[in-house]
Formats: sequence, structure tokens, C-alpha cells
Amino acid sequence: MSEERCKGRGGLGAGLVRALGTMLGLHLQYAQREAVNDLGRILGGALLMVVGAVLALVAVLFGHLALSDYLATALPCTPMQAFLLVAAGDLVLGLPLILVGRARVKKPILAETRALVRRTVTSLSESP
Repeated sequence: MSEERCKGRGGLGAGLVRALGTMLGLHLQYAQREAVNDLGRILGGALLMVVGAVLALVAVLFGHLALSDYLATALPCTPMQAFLLVAAGDLVLGLPLILVGRARVKKPILAETRALVRRTVTSLSESP
């Protein structure tokens, strides 16, 4: 009687196709959510790197001019030595922002989706 019931609904093959379609739909939804999260992370990291670079450039342009002039008159050093002292300070301010942004961009994209697909394929291939 169970064979008649399966044949009436389209058979075992149709049920497997529906199940596979449902599973692939869930994978697609999960991948889309993860892609949106990854895109936000990457854009946020890129924005931090741009902000860090702009701040570093502004500091280099204005800070070097003003502080180099001050250090050249206040310390027994040449204007070039004063300029290099200010450049070292700018690096201390700008590099942490760039490093944080780079770390946010460095993570793999769609890692959870790839792991989920790998587990699904493995479980399907192990089924009798």
C-alpha cells in the first residue's frame, strides 16, 4: 500500500527532487544573508582604511608644516630633523586605523555558507 501512496504523489524520485530543491533554496537564502553580512564587513573595513589614510595625510600635510617649524625653533635641530620627528608621530596615529581596517577585510568571504554546503554534500554522498 505504501508503494501505491508513493506512486500517487509522483513517486520517490519526485519527492527527492522536491527535497533537493528545498535544500538548495535554504542554502541560497543562507548564502544571501551571509553575503550581505560580509559585504557590510568589507565596506566597513575599507571605510576605516580610507578614513585612516585621509587622517594620516591631513596630519602629514598640516602637522608637518606647523610642528616642524615649531620644533626647528624650539629644539637644537634642523628643519629636516624636525620634519622627521613629526612624521614618526603621524605613523603612530595612522597605522592602527589602517591595520584594524585591513583585519576586517582579511576574513574569508562566505565561510559559513561554504561549510554548510560541504556538510550537506558530504551527508548526501554518505546516504545509502
